[in-house]
Amino acid sequence: MKDLSIDATNTMEHDELHKDCRCAFCTCQFCAEPGALNRCGLGDTPCRICRDINKLLMDQMVYFNQVFDEEVDKLKVLHEEKLQKATEGAKETEVHEATAMEKESMEKKHAEELTKLTQTHQSEISTKDAEIADLKAKLAEQAAAPIRQTTEEILEYRFQELTTRTALVKEEHEENKVLLKEKKARVRELNDQLIALRRLDDPTRSHFVEYM
Repeated sequence: MKDLSIDATNTMEHDELHKDCRCAFCTCQFCAEPGALNRCGLGDTPCRICRDINKLLMDQMVYFNQVFDEEVDKLKVLHEEKLQKATEGAKETEVHEATAMEKESMEKKHAEELTKLTQTHQSEISTKDAEIADLKAKLAEQAAAPIRQTTEEILEYRFQELTTRTALVKEEHEENKVLLKEKKARVRELNDQLIALRRLDDPTRSHFVEYM
């Protein structure tokens, strides 16, 4: 690096001897106060002294920028190496934790769905029991009522009632078959998913689940 310092003694002697001198040295702003780095202009200034100073400063800035860029590149390489080591060390742990969380979430979801299916089935059973109780009450009421109809009217009424009830029972039976088939399929699907989740812990272990 070039020395920019100016001998103050020589400068003072020059000022005393050449008060009215208009040479480049006497008119240069940098020469008047070198420590302040004031210059007659920037870049390609008419003052040859300041022009050389500007070139020197620019060369130094370019050099410092190159050194800075090299140090930044070294830090980037070091950072990438440390990041790669940290990633490789934590990857297995992260995968295990993610798998465990997913497994726990799936098991919780399956348990909720099974509970919902059970509650729905129990609700349907309660509804059917209420309908049967209501029908028994109506039959008992009709049996206790006085006989006011002829035998033919009673038989006709009973036949129509039996036909209607038979159709209703048949319709309910078909609906129940469809619902039961859907429930079995859903339970089978949940069991298959649960087996797959369990095999994540021990892929060599066999699981036998009895379908409903």
